[in-house]
Amino acid sequence: MRSSDTAPDSDRAQLELFRKATVAQRASLGFSLSRMTMQLAWRAIAEANPESDHDDLAVRFAAAVYGRALAGDLRRDLEARRRQRQP
Repeated sequence: MRSSDTAPDSDRAQLELFRKATVAQRASLGFSLSRMTMQLAWRAIAEANPESDHDDLAVRFAAAVYGRALAGDLRRDLEARRRQRQP
């Protein structure tokens, strides 16, 4: 599959490098890309919601990445923890 924003020669070279990579190298690249995507998503949510605290950002992130049902569970859990910390 050819990238729309990459020159054909560069695309072929990139694909060849990926094919020559070991399974461990490909897995490492996949984990790295996943981690970077998660960090960029968190940053975008934080920038779009500067008034939000960490817990609210976590719920927004969970909703965007994992869905509203899980985000609702997270919100309830965080609220319960907050209540337990209060005297």
